[in-house]
Amino acid sequence: MDDPYVELSVKQFMELFLPGDGLSQEHLEKIGNFSKVPLDGREKDMYSPMKMMEVCELKYAIKITADHPESSEDSSKPDLSMYRTDVGENAWTITNGSGVHSAKAAWGWIIMPIEIKNKLRADPFEDTSQLRASEDNDGRSSRAQLIKYVAEVQARQHRTSVFSLFIVKNKARLIRWDRIGAIVSKPFFYVRDTPSVEKDGCTNLLNYVYKIASASAQDQGYDPTVIRLSEDDPLLLKLMKCGIIGAGAMSDGHRT
Repeated sequence: MDDPYVELSVKQFMELFLPGDGLSQEHLEKIGNFSKVPLDGREKDMYSPMKMMEVCELKYAIKITADHPESSEDSSKPDLSMYRTDVGENAWTITNGSGVHSAKAAWGWIIMPIEIKNKLRADPFEDTSQLRASEDNDGRSSRAQLIKYVAEVQARQHRTSVFSLFIVKNKARLIRWDRIGAIVSKPFFYVRDTPSVEKDGCTNLLNYVYKIASASAQDQGYDPTVIRLSEDDPLLLKLMKCGIIGAGAMSDGHRT
């Protein structure tokens, strides 16, 4: 593929990668919309309202990871990160009083990184008739961030692909990355004055998160040929004894 980025409509993107039913109309109405997202304020002020994407009953959580890198050696961290709440919680939980919505960017456990910008020029792609990578400095910086996040996830997890979400002011893009490039959705408004447009965009955003949360591990991008070792597996114990991996490898942010 000459160009590493291919653009699809949101409908095409969802049908190709995340088919099946989305949230019920009743559930969508219960969640509401994103009208409380402050579009003209600071970027950080957009984080908490975006947590309404969280689908708690599916044992997944969206945490604010913008201020908590995994280690002092690596300062990179997504603004928000999607985690499972039934495994790996010790790796990303923070106990220093930062609040229940905050977490560490534990790359070994992130399902989906989410990046948020409050300037339209920070869109990593140009909104033209044909998808093009932005040459604006802010756009290039955003794209580099997204690539960095995906690289960190793929370096620590057995992945064939990684979903991500990019939000810039009142627009969003869905992205699926593999080791060749990325499939990018056309941008859509999740907040806008036109009620019908806003409703469609809000539904797209909520269904994207919901479908990833309810998808199988393989559809989420995990390599189906890899089986996670149990803590008492003889091979794991042997690797620990030889010093190849640390004794806390199953709980400190590494997916074995």
